Amino acid sequence: MGQIATVPSAGAVLFIRTSDHCPPHLHAANTQRGWEIRIFFSYASIEIGFNIKWGKPSKAEIAECMEEAWARIDDCRAQWWDTFKTVCLDNKQVEIKSGVLEEVPLQKRPRRAKSGKNANKPPVVPAVLTVASAAYRPAMKSIDFTAVGTGAKYTGQCP
Repeated sequence: MGQIATVPSAGAVLFIRTSDHCPPHLHAANTQRGWEIRIFFSYASIEIGFNIKWGKPSKAEIAECMEEAWARIDDCRAQWWDTFKTVCLDNKQVEIKSGVLEEVPLQKRPRRAKSGKNANKPPVVPAVLTVASAAYRPAMKSIDFTAVGTGAKYTGQCP
């Protein structure tokens, strides 16, 4: 278990389990009160989310843990990379906007026409790339990745 931080006001410890899985997340647990949440983060988004794994943490405890996780997002990303050697972006679609890597939300992803004169034309969405493989560079807080079908290498800063 790799401890990230303690959150005294919530009585919780933030940590990454060494046997975990994608998507990137850390755990916040208060064993005295009997609860644990998972806090999800990304290398290509400023959004974090959570779900309750067990128990009944208060809204304030959840908010305090989320705030601490965001304050330590660089540590979370570095420890996830050091532990798992993946950023969990393989086959995800991303854009690089002003040098910053952003995951493309599902509703923005290109779709092919199902029938008609445009059925065989590829969708036109410039700068949307599908990640083939990626590596995190903690010192630079950036991702180096190769895009599917291009063989080209790209670098994008984590938000």
